Order: sequence, then C-alpha cells, then structure tokens
Amino acid sequence: MLAHARSFALALALVATTGLASRASATVATPRGASTPLQAVAALVTPFYDSAVERAARRDGGCDPVTGALAACPLTPRLRARLPIDEAMRYSANPICRCQNPARTVRLAQIYDDGRAAYIITRWFYGPADPGPGDHAYRITFALVRQPDGWDVDDTYCTGQARTTNLYLSSVGPCP
Repeated sequence: MLAHARSFALALALVATTGLASRASATVATPRGASTPLQAVAALVTPFYDSAVERAARRDGGCDPVTGALAACPLTPRLRARLPIDEAMRYSANPICRCQNPARTVRLAQIYDDGRAAYIITRWFYGPADPGPGDHAYRITFALVRQPDGWDVDDTYCTGQARTTNLYLSSVGPCP
C-alpha cells in the first residue's frame, strides 16, 4: 500500500515538473470580456465566415458559436443563459447569425460607445467574396455592455427592429 502511494506521488510530481498539468488546464475555456466592443463582436461573427478561425476555435476550445461552443465567448451571463444554441439549431437556425448557412463575409461598424454600452452593426453577405453595394446582405446589431473584465455582448437584433427581434423573445428568426 505504501509503495502504491509512493508511486502515485512520484507520478504526480513527474506530471507537474514536465508541464503537463499546466498544458491541460490551459485548454479549459474561461469566458473573459474583450478589450473593445469590435473585438467582442468579431470573436462571435468571424467563425461564421472564416473556416480557419472556426477550426482553430474548435481545436483550442475557443469561442465557436457555429457549433454552439460558447464557453470562451464574450457574452454576458444573461445572454449566455439565453443561448442554448444546440437546441435552437435543432429546430431553426443559429441565433447569433440568424442563419442556417454561413455568410461569405461579415462587415462590422461601431455606431455608439459611451464607455458603458456600445452598439455594433454587422452586415452579413452571401454573394461574392468582395461584395458591392447591391449585393444581398442583412444587418444585425449587437448590443454590448462593459463588464469588469472587458466588453461582453448582451443582445442582438435585426437592425432597426430592436423591440420585435431581440434575442430575449421566445422565438428568434431571420432578419429581413
């Protein structure tokens, strides 16, 4: 029995000294706010149109709303509780992009930031890689709040339709 305990302690010491323990804990995602409102929204939308970012997030345990892996995403606790993406996707579409298919590209523009709240408008394009003014796109506004650890997304809605399309409604549909 004593030999078994000694072997176990030796194994633990070996793991600690080789750095395996620190590498294992580094893969656990810890939600933290982003440094800026644009970075927070980019963390959520980039995986939808950049497959390399999406694959890296999936591999590294990062923010991957495409698959519903939200643990590392910059979201308020209120929004995190509202987003059971796997359940929503089973019946309709992903509630972050309000889509079933990924966009070819997404453009972001900050429209408001008073240091406590911010709004970012995103345009989701499904046409050519370099969209022009007449290409099909829809807009989603992301509402953010500053938390002690940075910026977190608190809500999204179809731009211009906040009261009828925000994520806290019982059903979330596509934007027109």
